[in-house]
Amino acid sequence: MIRVWDLSPDKKEVKITPLDEYKPGGTLSWIDCYHPTQKELEAVSAKTGISIEEMHGSVSYMKRSQVAQHEHHAYIIFRGLCA
Repeated sequence: MIRVWDLSPDKKEVKITPLDEYKPGGTLSWIDCYHPTQKELEAVSAKTGISIEEMHGSVSYMKRSQVAQHEHHAYIIFRGLCA
């Protein structure tokens, strides 16, 4: 499942945007990928320019939480507890 959380331009609210309507380069956005399929990873890659290889590494259960700063984005891998 893919959800995009976008901060409004006035920075007063956060809205959930479908990936197909997401426009990179605006304000702060968080793309939440929960058990993404290959097709979903390809869609995120097409929208963001983040390589599929980089995303594949992040969905591995062996990967630890980390932050990687890139030229146009920060890549945050976070694993929360599931109930």
